[in-house]
Amino acid sequence: MHSLFKKGILIYGLGLILTMISCSSNKGYKQLVEGNWKTPNMEKSLYVPREITLSFFNDSSCIYLRPYHYYLNYSVTNDTLIINDKVTLWKENDHHDSLIVNSFKIKKVTKDSLELKPIAYTQENLLENIRRTTEQTIVFHKIQPKVSFNFDKIAYYSTVCFGSCPAVYMELDAKGNMTFESQRFALKEGWYTGMLSNEDKQAIQELAASINWDKLKPHYAATYTDAASQGVLIQIDGKTYKTSVYGSADEPVELQLLFYVLQHSYNRAKLKFTGTEDLSIAFPDFHDRK
Repeated sequence: MHSLFKKGILIYGLGLILTMISCSSNKGYKQLVEGNWKTPNMEKSLYVPREITLSFFNDSSCIYLRPYHYYLNYSVTNDTLIINDKVTLWKENDHHDSLIVNSFKIKKVTKDSLELKPIAYTQENLLENIRRTTEQTIVFHKIQPKVSFNFDKIAYYSTVCFGSCPAVYMELDAKGNMTFESQRFALKEGWYTGMLSNEDKQAIQELAASINWDKLKPHYAATYTDAASQGVLIQIDGKTYKTSVYGSADEPVELQLLFYVLQHSYNRAKLKFTGTEDLSIAFPDFHDRK
């Protein structure tokens, strides 16, 4: 009996140690994957981006570069990354969501690089546009800041396309104060004001710092039609920068990712509905596309 008791204690102790090691490993992987990532340049076609991006946040949410997507939930178990992919289907002004689970083996992760191998692969897979098989590893590099600054204010707009692309407008200041307008195909309607969390504001700040604003073109345009337009205006140390993109052209992938984070930031902000009448905003001409 005494021997059985000792064996039980030993087994329990080993289980506890393994659990602690597993939890430590999970935490280590999760901390390492947090941040903004991009693939090396690839051959680009009309609808396939040159680079694929991923962004992981410490609240277990993530976003990836697929047009007009939303923040998703992810988890890390041992060396497996699981992303719950939400596909939103629209019919006129109504919508419903469908979930797809995507699993990836983390083959390698450092502070500068991330290697993922798809475990589950479906038609709506997370990285479907990369057009690769489950036998291949997808390599990402960390997106690094190019300049050091803190933005004063930033504004963003998107327009509808020949489909259900969301048309929204938002302004954000350095303190996280946010004004948001939903025009069409967004998950809110009308005008809202509120606050964006420090973490989400910092994510926008880091992406903005990864862009050489002095080198951007005033406008980028795809060669195809029926696409949406997006634009951003940013004030840095009293200087204003502005650019816009129709569809997807040769704009920096960091700008693409900033667009997507800005477009869906309203889903993460604490906003209060203020009505359907226009609010007083900082950049009325930019709002009106002048």
